[in-house]
Amino acid sequence: EKKFLTKVMKDHFLFAGLKESECSQVIDRLDKMETQSGDPIFKQGEEGNCSYIIQSGTFTVSIDDKAVKHLRKGHSFGELAMLYSMPRSATVACKQAGTVWKIESVVFVKCMEMLSS
Repeated sequence: EKKFLTKVMKDHFLFAGLKESECSQVIDRLDKMETQSGDPIFKQGEEGNCSYIIQSGTFTVSIDDKAVKHLRKGHSFGELAMLYSMPRSATVACKQAGTVWKIESVVFVKCMEMLSS
């Protein structure tokens, strides 16, 4: 799991500049979530206070109840709402059971503050 997350984060716009040891510190603060088909991850319009990295499964992104894309292993979602404290611009729901890793905005901010000091 750690190897997978390190690889994804290395190519991710939020974490690409981190050293491996710093990346490891962030990974240690992620929450693992098992999801089942039909589970909503978040809904359009909700407060955006976290983001997710997909380890397995398939997830549908919908805007105004219309599916616009499918996300799979290695994709991430929720970053912009988390970063800018804005409402979710889309709904994301689990289509095929899987695992996602969640980072709360307060954890993200604490990690970035800790790593920049």
